[in-house]
Amino acid sequence: MALCESCADRRSSVGKGQSSVALPASPQLDVLAWIGAAHQHANAANVTLAAAVTRARQAGHPWSEIGTQLGVSRQAAQQRFTRASRHASPAVPNDKDKEAPAD
Repeated sequence: MALCESCADRRSSVGKGQSSVALPASPQLDVLAWIGAAHQHANAANVTLAAAVTRARQAGHPWSEIGTQLGVSRQAAQQRFTRASRHASPAVPNDKDKEAPAD
């Protein structure tokens, strides 16, 4: 693994004893544009993931299987995606959101 000199000086004990390799010159990187692009990709990935979870639920897959695919518990998957779907369509009330009739 090649590190720049300042990174090589600050690295942990992992890789110590290996000689540093100079990195090739490269064009200047616009890190702010990189952040913007990464943010757009993350948003697109979240939309795709939400659609995949919706389709999985429609196909009858339980939250436990979805959670396993995401590396989280059944409860965590259900809370994340149930909350997201409620925020996306607030016009559809949830039974828990309905107020009890006054006596």
